[in-house]
Parts: sequence; structure tokens; C-alpha cells
Amino acid sequence: MATHYVDLDLTGSGDTGANWANAFQTISSAFPQAAGDFVFVRGTELLTAGTVIDFGGSAGNPVIIIGVPTGGSPSEPPTQAQIIQGWRTGDDRTVEANKAAYDTLIPVIGTDGVNKDIVMDGYAYFYGIQFDPFRKFYFSTEDHYFVFEECLFTRSQNAAGYGFHFTQTNTIVDVGGNKKLIGCVFDAGTATSVIEFDPGTEIIECSFASGMTTNTRGIFNSAQGNIHIGCDYSNAAHDLVYLPILAGSDSDPLVFDRCQFHASSALTDGTADSDYRIELNQCVFGDSGRTTRVVDHEIYSFRGNVLHDTVNHLTSGAANDGLTDYSHAFTTTAAKVLDNYVPLVGPWMHFDVAGDGTSQTVTVLINNSGASDLEDDEVWLEVVACSEAGTAKANYYTGQMQLLDTPSSSNSFISNDTTAWDNSLTQAQKLTVAIAPDYDGPMKCRVMYAKAVSAPTLYVNPEPTVA
Repeated sequence: MATHYVDLDLTGSGDTGANWANAFQTISSAFPQAAGDFVFVRGTELLTAGTVIDFGGSAGNPVIIIGVPTGGSPSEPPTQAQIIQGWRTGDDRTVEANKAAYDTLIPVIGTDGVNKDIVMDGYAYFYGIQFDPFRKFYFSTEDHYFVFEECLFTRSQNAAGYGFHFTQTNTIVDVGGNKKLIGCVFDAGTATSVIEFDPGTEIIECSFASGMTTNTRGIFNSAQGNIHIGCDYSNAAHDLVYLPILAGSDSDPLVFDRCQFHASSALTDGTADSDYRIELNQCVFGDSGRTTRVVDHEIYSFRGNVLHDTVNHLTSGAANDGLTDYSHAFTTTAAKVLDNYVPLVGPWMHFDVAGDGTSQTVTVLINNSGASDLEDDEVWLEVVACSEAGTAKANYYTGQMQLLDTPSSSNSFISNDTTAWDNSLTQAQKLTVAIAPDYDGPMKCRVMYAKAVSAPTLYVNPEPTVA
């Protein structure tokens, strides 16, 4: 493991990377480096067109690239106090706290000239680096590993439809590679900038810079399967997720977990012709000073929505979560579900079971806003339980109607119920599935709703019982 130094503002002899006096003076001379090497970078370089930066490293041992402020006399290697400290304020990463101080100090890798891009390859961990493409930013191959911590992403030109593509090339659907962003700031500029991630990317405590303008299309391009945790996207009123018409969205959910959005933001823009699923867990639009949880879990999908509902719930409050009684309200998009075959999928509900091989019944209580009961080709329960055979394999159970419109044992998995619901709901029913777990363990179940014609709102009590 070696240590290298890069000063992109340095001129003259040297360019060996051995120390600051003889630091590498260009990105092309500094990289690639060997697996596990440390590279300290300061200064600014605007790359030429068609340049692919191969940072080197390996999948199990990336190159570690750490930003050092411009100016001063940093040690060799720099101390913790001498590197870019990013956007931290104590233990909290905030958008603007330290950004202004580092705008002129953070090392910059960028491009200069019309339609010039940053194209990356290799395996690297970045800390405190600014990426500033004139047009767009993307990866050259599927086989790569990049982690960005407290990095700044800006754009010089803001060309329509371009932006930061954390994917291979600037495609919308891509597989391969591994990406993680922690405490990064996006300053994507004007109207049609986009940000795009491969399925599986984690985006943690990232933010939009203040001054980002309203976006005419969703700033996150397509609902691909990645997760945003603790992010602050409240600095601009923008449509958040753009749903492409032709390019398919990944079927894995796009998850926003305890994130903050602008009060005027719309969640989605565009019209998708393929399946997508966006899940919001305890997120808030506006009201940054809120100190209590306002929603539990919301799902917006191609087939309909599943929303937290505080009005239509059990009168007895059996689903009380310690803050409020609630239910899950399922509203289908009728043209995109099919009785018995293509349902709106509810969230998993988890519970523990003591198993000894004897039969037990999982029960979930439901109601609906219509005037008649639902049947088992319109709503059913799926259960994943510990095996009754004593193996590690889980067992799958369903109360779905059998094929070819044949009731499952004469609708034995759905029946009327006498539990009272609020708001004059009169179609109380229960979904049941028999299990026989052979050992103790966690179980999970979910409700599937597939009524395709004149579908009422389905209300689900999210507290399963097992007896």
C-alpha cells in the first residue's frame, strides 16, 4: 500500500507523486493506482473531451482518494484536520453549513468545453472531491465500485436532459457496479438536469444545495431500485421522480426513508408504461421543524397506491402503533390490475411466532369503502413462515383463488368478520392462512389487492394476529 500526492495547480518539474513538492500535476499522470493505495488530491483540473479516468484498484481493495484544501502546507500525509471536512456540523451533515467555506478550497475534477463529460472506471473511495462535468457524469463499464463521501456534484453547462448518471453511460436501466453516496451535495443547476442511480445504490444523508431551480421533469430519472436514507431534498421545489414512458423502471422499489422534501414538490412526473414502485417511510414534505412522525409507510406504484390512513381504522384501535391508530388504504389503478393474477402489492407486515409443528392461523382484518364484500380473486393474503419440516427453507402460503376462476376451497381464506371499524365502514372481513411452523422465528405476510372493476378503497389493519 503506497501513498501518492496530486496537486492539480502545481507546475514545473517533478510529477512523480512522491510528495507535495513533486506531486502528480494531472489526473492522467496520477491514475490508475494499485489496489489499496492512498491518493491525496488538491487543486483543479478541467479534463479534455473523450477522457476516461481509470482510477485503478480492485473490487475488494479500492483506491482511497481524499481531498485536501487548496493552499497551505499540508503534512505528508495530511492530518485529519488538514483534509476537506465536507459538510459536517458536529455529527450532522447539513447542506450549507460548510459548503460556502469550501467552494474555493475543495479539489475539482471537471470538464471544460461543449458536450464534454466525466467518464469513470475502476474501484475507488472518494472523500471531499468536487465533480464538475460540463455536460454529464457516468461510468464507462458495468464492473466498478465507487463510494462517494462528502463529495460535491456540480454542473457547468446544464445541458438539457443531462446530469449525474451513477450508471453505465447515460442509460436509464443498468445493472452491475456498486455505488454508495454518503453526505454528498448535489447542485445540479437549472431546469432539465437529472440524477440517476443503478439499482442497489445507497444514498445516505445527501442533500440539494440551496438555489437549485424548479425542475421541469423529475430530478431523479426513473423509479429504480435504490434507497435514500435521511436525505434533505427540501432546497428546491421540483418534481422528484421522473417516470420514463419507454425505458423500463426496475421492479425493485425506489425507497425514501425518513427524508425531507420541499413543500411544493410533486413526487412523480411523467407517465410510465412499465412497472415501478416508490416507497416512502416516515418522510415529510415541508415543515422541517416537525418533531413527531406524520406517516408510517406509503407506496406509490404503477398499479396503485397504499397510503397511511388515520380515519378508517378499527374502532378498538388494535393497530395502535403508540402514536395513532391507522390502517393501510389500498387504491388500485383499475386498468393496471387483473383479478386474481396482477395485484397491487401491499407492504410486508412482520411478526414473531412460537413454533412447535402444530397448526396456527394467521389473520389480517380488512374492510372496504364499497357496498359488498370482496372475494378471494380480488384480495388475498401471502404468508412466508418458518418451515414445518424443520429445515432452513421458508414456506410460502397464499389465500389466492385457484386458477381458472375456481374458488380456493369455497373462499375458505376470506370470510366475514364482526370487528367494528370507524367511519361507518360496513364490509368487515378477515383474511386467514393456516401455517404449521416447526420452530420459533420471524414471519411476514402481505395483502394483495386485485379488483379490476369498480374497485373500492381497501382498508387493511396492519397488525396480523396468529393463534
